[in-house]
Amino acid sequence: MARKSGLKKSVAGNVFVQTTKREGGIDEVITDENITPTKSFDNSDNIGKVTVGGGSTINMKNYNSVKVYVEITIPTKTDTDDEIRKTAERASNLMDSLLDKEQKTAMSSFSNQSEIDDVFDD
Repeated sequence: MARKSGLKKSVAGNVFVQTTKREGGIDEVITDENITPTKSFDNSDNIGKVTVGGGSTINMKNYNSVKVYVEITIPTKTDTDDEIRKTAERASNLMDSLLDKEQKTAMSSFSNQSEIDDVFDD
């Protein structure tokens, strides 16, 4: 068993969100965030990172669209599969939440609300 020395190490994670709106043939980046939070671990811990990413493109008709991509990287202990699985689940839940939020924000920025209504009425 490794002896804990009391020393800590910080390991960086990452939250990346990019949202692009295409309206009238023109692409506009609405969100472009890259946040790097850190997490502290004991110096003797075995550390890895779990990365989960996903995206979607929503057709808004008339060649307009909303494209969202989210990627989450969370540092975690790698001593057990359970720790890795729990971290992956947390990353996936956060990714889904941010993806949903960004889609709604981008769609509300369209100048033609009836296009949005049409997409959801189909």
